[in-house]
Amino acid sequence: VKTGNLISNRTGSLLNATPRRLRYTIATMLAKDGHNANTIAELLDHSSTSSTGIYIKNLAESVERIDSAVSEQLSFVAEIFMNGIKSKEMTNFKFCSSRKCQSQNLNVNFPCNECAFFMPVDIDEVNPR
Repeated sequence: VKTGNLISNRTGSLLNATPRRLRYTIATMLAKDGHNANTIAELLDHSSTSSTGIYIKNLAESVERIDSAVSEQLSFVAEIFMNGIKSKEMTNFKFCSSRKCQSQNLNVNFPCNECAFFMPVDIDEVNPR
């Protein structure tokens, strides 16, 4: 590599290629192509997959795929946390099982109406019997 005078497309300077960088690049390319950690570990001659994560970062493509897969479910929950329950349709989701405080495991028979995030909901409407 040193005698090849390879120029980096990104920086325009001489490419600093090391064995570690080449392994990282190969592992990243394999991850982009959809290969799993076991395959990448085997191709890099790793004895286990525990160190494969060193070479594989959260690729932008992976983040976009994950986001599109869960965004519909998470947007519903995020809407409730940000704006509260606004429609009858939103009450078909089971939020709690009793009027007792679920977050603090307190044995009290009233909701946490002192909490800034508390929104009163008819518990029988949310969790029909």
